[in-house]
Amino acid sequence: MRKVGLFVLVVLALSLGCVAADKAEVFGGYSYFRAHTGTAGISSVNTNGWDAAVTGKLNRFLGVTAEVNGESSDNILGSGVSGSLRNFLFGPTVSFRAQKLTPFAHALFGVSRLSGDTISTDNSFAMAYGGGVDMKINKMLAVRLGQIDWVRTQFNDATQNNLRYSTGIVVRF
Repeated sequence: MRKVGLFVLVVLALSLGCVAADKAEVFGGYSYFRAHTGTAGISSVNTNGWDAAVTGKLNRFLGVTAEVNGESSDNILGSGVSGSLRNFLFGPTVSFRAQKLTPFAHALFGVSRLSGDTISTDNSFAMAYGGGVDMKINKMLAVRLGQIDWVRTQFNDATQNNLRYSTGIVVRF
């Protein structure tokens, strides 16, 4: 638990440094997560949750993103019990801001934490590759039309290749 806490503090400190240096974007919204369980007989589990991210813009095209998201289910990762999955991810983001649309791509790395009512808490290395498109509403607001990520985790000596879709609001500074 200490390692996860330390990781989160380091990510937030680095992100805040980027935010203070130049411009930033804050995203918050809904997340649909299709988890590949890695469990025999159960191929996947669908969950709903939330997604939040801060991106510090280093220049017009390159940024550094810190992302936290969480999913909950009555059948988390096919275990048959109520539980939650949290991802704490950090990495580079490349974007191209056009007139109305801003496509972006990112490669995020960090820790995934699985916990539940009757299962022991487990931490795993996690990585997410993906991207999406934001649509500008005005100078400060945009709508994330969609963000699709391939999220890889490894719990219980099995690899999970997961799909995550997120949508929500982006506030730009």
